Amino acid sequence: MIMDEPTSALDVTIQAQVLELVKRLKNFGSSIIFISHDLSVLAEVADRIAIMYAGSIVEVGETEQIINSPKHPYTVALLAAVPTLSDKEIKGIEGETPDLRNPPSGCAFHPRCPFAMEICRLKKPELTVLDGNREVACFLFGGKK
Repeated sequence: MIMDEPTSALDVTIQAQVLELVKRLKNFGSSIIFISHDLSVLAEVADRIAIMYAGSIVEVGETEQIINSPKHPYTVALLAAVPTLSDKEIKGIEGETPDLRNPPSGCAFHPRCPFAMEICRLKKPELTVLDGNREVACFLFGGKK
């Protein structure tokens, strides 16, 4: 089943009911692709998460890996921008999102990335396997030049 933003614009009570139904579907062995911008919702229902930037997957891994130890600079920035109940400072992501009608060369995140190198401007990194079931598309981690 593919669910595209199934909890967007729902009040918290209805959102909780939808998430409970998704969890029950998982118990029946159903495969679900759950598309969302809400990382807290994904953390609650997903076994694996794929993070996309400008239409490309930049990181894939088990939910715990992505949430607790993000690798791609975009994933790190994205998680730093999520409000929490702790005293953690919320940080916005510097720069502007790319115009996909005329995307930047190389890695689409390089204009906003604090770790961008020359190769990031020239080539698009491919997904590189880090540790078994974790992949990152970033030259900081190989990037298959």
